[in-house]
Amino acid sequence: MLILVYGQGHQGFLMIEVDEKTLKGKIIDADLWHSFAQYIEYKGQNLYVLEQSEGSGRTQLTKYDRNNLAGTPTTIPLLKYGGDRSGTWAISCYASVDGMALSKDNILCIGTSIDQSKYGNVNSSTAHNIYLTITPMNSFSESSTKVKWLTNYANNGKAFTGVAITKINDNKFMVSWEEYGENQNITDNDTLSRYKLHYVFIDQNGNKIGKEYTANASFSDCKPLVKENKIVYYASSNNMIDFYTIDSSTGAFSKSINRVAGENATWSLDKNGTLTISGQGAITANPNASNKSPISSTGGRSEFELFDTWRPVRESVRKIVIENGITSIPDSEFERLTNVVEVVLPNTMEKIGKEAFSGCDALRRILVPSSVKSIGEDAFWAGYWTYDYSKFHYETIYTTKNSYAESWAKKNNITTKLLGDVNNDGKVNAKDARETLRHYVGTTKLDDYKLFAADVNNDGRVNAKDARKILQYYVGTIKNF
Repeated sequence: MLILVYGQGHQGFLMIEVDEKTLKGKIIDADLWHSFAQYIEYKGQNLYVLEQSEGSGRTQLTKYDRNNLAGTPTTIPLLKYGGDRSGTWAISCYASVDGMALSKDNILCIGTSIDQSKYGNVNSSTAHNIYLTITPMNSFSESSTKVKWLTNYANNGKAFTGVAITKINDNKFMVSWEEYGENQNITDNDTLSRYKLHYVFIDQNGNKIGKEYTANASFSDCKPLVKENKIVYYASSNNMIDFYTIDSSTGAFSKSINRVAGENATWSLDKNGTLTISGQGAITANPNASNKSPISSTGGRSEFELFDTWRPVRESVRKIVIENGITSIPDSEFERLTNVVEVVLPNTMEKIGKEAFSGCDALRRILVPSSVKSIGEDAFWAGYWTYDYSKFHYETIYTTKNSYAESWAKKNNITTKLLGDVNNDGKVNAKDARETLRHYVGTTKLDDYKLFAADVNNDGRVNAKDARKILQYYVGTIKNF
């Protein structure tokens, strides 16, 4: 026998019993009166369904007999909502239902809510708090159910972007949550570390075990796994996948950080502000904005973040180096990294997307190899002149003669310089190799623009290897850098 609970937003839910042998099903129960969330657990012959029933004006728990699902179930209210719900229109509950777990003796249910006794005086500063209900299995009733509040915020419109309860054993559980807008400085160039994870351990009666813990981490994207005394889950964003481990005995938190820029690409950021993309194939880190919305709030807010992918490290990035193996950059990928001065692209690069580096107002030098055969509109666009709305650019593109990048730059009125033209005379020859060597041995010192032109092998250093490649290009041994 299979039991399916199907929720569809404001449509409610259907409970369907399916015979595994014949695959024939029948509807057991339904709540079409605006059931917003459903959780299902079972123990012995009893099956429990937790739901948020806006139409019924409450968080409610229903018990079914697994041996007689068609029989009459028992439903009890766990937390009653305020407001007049006598009409046909949905009204705000100012509450959420976020999880259920079974202990040896009790059913534990978790959610968030305002003080429902003050429903008539709700305003944007009214706070939500986390509530826990404890219902004895052997006394399944409203009168036997206890409600405990795990937080006690009074105002400031406190809300939560995630709440969960994780069973460790029959008498120990972890309650974890993330509070809306509680952002902090990132650590270890982990963009998910700007969020703050809270967690506390409780027993089967809802009593706290020890202190509340916090960690620089995001709320879980998945249901945590429990193995022995370890709780493991992951969280992700457009450019991060982190795996978290919490020791249920000590509360100790650890994480494995994975900075992702594509299916086969990673990124790193050093102390000098150089953002390096390594790996193979396309960069696919989604540059679009994302948001974290409260699961219930009195302010109706969401944390909408423009150019979200690189936002947490945006101010730190001074240079972008994309290494050999990477083939393309998507539209708007590095948009508005306003402190970036230099960009170095590899000889494997083929395509630069539309507005890939637009709004990078400090960008001055870009190395675009001859391998690039497609550059999107406004790839390096800085903006419009206000007096005539013509586009302006601050950057100089360094490339090889007769390359696609050179013709694209001329078409878009962007300054170009020849890679290898160290003395800036419009030619690449032995004089440039000599200038490079003189800088290497310390006889002269090249400025930033000349250094950029001299580093023809894109390794971040100017030395005899670059001088040799410049000579090879001059005599025709190689045709491109």
